[in-house]
Amino acid sequence: MMQIHTLPLFTWAMQLVLAFLLILGFIQVYQYIGRRTWSVNITTGLRLGFTLSLGLGLMHVAASLTLTTTLYANAGLFVLTLPLFDTRSTNWGYGCQALGLLGIWLRYHTPNSLVATLTLILLLGGLWGIRLIHLSPRQRLFVEALVTLLFGTIFWCLRPHWQGAVAAWLMFVIMTGATMSYWFFVQHRKLVANVALDPLTGAKNYGAFEQELQAAFGTAQQRQQPLTLVMLDIDYFKNINDTYGHLAGDQILTDFTAALQQQLATAGFQHVLYRTGGEEFNVILAGQSVTDSRPLIAEFWQKIRNTTFTYDDQPINFTISVGMTQLRPTDTQVRALYKRADRYLYQSKHEGRDAITIEGTSHYSMRHNSLVATYAFFTQAVLDFEKDQSIRNELLMRVYYPERGKWLRPLDFNMAVSDQIALMRRTIAHSTIKSVALNLTPQQFRNEAVATELIQFNRQLRFQNQTDAGERLVLEITHAPDLTTMQRMSQIYHAGHIKLTMDSVGTINAYEQVAPLLPYLDYLKFSVQRLDDAQRRTEGLTLIKFWKQVADDHHLMFIVEGVETDADLSTLKQIGVRYAQGYYFGEPVLPRMT
Repeated sequence: MMQIHTLPLFTWAMQLVLAFLLILGFIQVYQYIGRRTWSVNITTGLRLGFTLSLGLGLMHVAASLTLTTTLYANAGLFVLTLPLFDTRSTNWGYGCQALGLLGIWLRYHTPNSLVATLTLILLLGGLWGIRLIHLSPRQRLFVEALVTLLFGTIFWCLRPHWQGAVAAWLMFVIMTGATMSYWFFVQHRKLVANVALDPLTGAKNYGAFEQELQAAFGTAQQRQQPLTLVMLDIDYFKNINDTYGHLAGDQILTDFTAALQQQLATAGFQHVLYRTGGEEFNVILAGQSVTDSRPLIAEFWQKIRNTTFTYDDQPINFTISVGMTQLRPTDTQVRALYKRADRYLYQSKHEGRDAITIEGTSHYSMRHNSLVATYAFFTQAVLDFEKDQSIRNELLMRVYYPERGKWLRPLDFNMAVSDQIALMRRTIAHSTIKSVALNLTPQQFRNEAVATELIQFNRQLRFQNQTDAGERLVLEITHAPDLTTMQRMSQIYHAGHIKLTMDSVGTINAYEQVAPLLPYLDYLKFSVQRLDDAQRRTEGLTLIKFWKQVADDHHLMFIVEGVETDADLSTLKQIGVRYAQGYYFGEPVLPRMT
């Protein structure tokens, strides 16, 4: 039978430290097994074999020694008890772990085996019930600490020989407290790290970017070291979502992030990657100039445009636009660095996309010399049911593929705003439309240079069969901007007599994003999904009614696009929708060019 001896304080303290280190090592191995991509049963089996062999082994050693009995007994008890709290383990895994603990419990509590057994069974039953209760991580950690202490207290209190049991129990209490504190620290650190991460891609998010760019800016200034900021944006990402679906878009974002992380890792630079918008990414390169980092980014640009990504066996190709700048002696605030990188990113877009702009100079641009010949705006009417007439036409970009003999929705075309204006002029000149709606990307919407071009174009418009100024140009915003941008740009556009529509409300743009922007909008557009079964129809109608009410409450025009059937049209009329567009009224058409 195991005998517990009273130890000198120093020896007892050293045993406590050794036991704590042993437990930390056990936790690391236990978690490592769980992180491996094995099946649940394999993971449970490996963890069970590891914990039982280690725990029973420690308890066996404790029964064979004298001075180190407390060390091994407490460590073994902890190893056998802790996995019982793992809610990811299977039922059979929990049962085997409990049987192992029961066996060692009986060995150490003769002749009080009956009382000890009943007590343990009650504890295990209570613990099983706790496993079924949904608790927050902090609540679960607190409960686990209490139950662990209860296991240790009962284990030592039911020992038939009390000599040294108090010291052994005290060691177990301190071990539990120290281990749970360490575990809480680790979980808290993970929680803080996860808050700063984008859940889809694993890159850091915009909140982390703001804080860490400011810190990197201050460090670079203080140490007089170079600092480079790189902005990357996937060209026409909305077309990927529209063509292949949002799951495909998510996969592209994930694959793009992995490719960029791999590229950055090969260079050996100090770097941090952030996803700061839907398809916009930023890279902070501390200690690197643009001269040092240009080859790295250029190689990645080339790799992306030459790589065919896949989703559900469908090939997807796309390009990226990049803006790069480094810290300058005249930069007194981090905002100057950020705005310059943002301006260079827009310049890459304006130069035709698929480009890298470094300190104001664009490189590697892929330009089309015959944009008007290969690209065109198709038009699709937005109808007013009450007046039975078109109120405007949305301009939909299409590109002609000679090898297929078709006009198709472009996936990775390059189009600067000035080129879009040229196409709009040509479209309007050869049609009878009186008002047009043009889609703007987030980068285009927040750029004042783009606003100046569009306002000037709006003033020059002269539509056929239109005698008054009327409503000439309406802009559709594809992604909700931040409130500050919306306030600034809406004032500019409204002063230029251009109205604003928030596109894809309820899908791409959630209510939480749109709500603060409502005072600065003129229209809301909802994209209706297929209503071909009862469940989809119910969900779709609920959303349409909600957004119509939002529009009515803020005196905004509400438009539903995607109408395809008589049933769709009838349903919309019944709930009071007045404006709509879709294939039911006619496919997008190409104005005749003369």
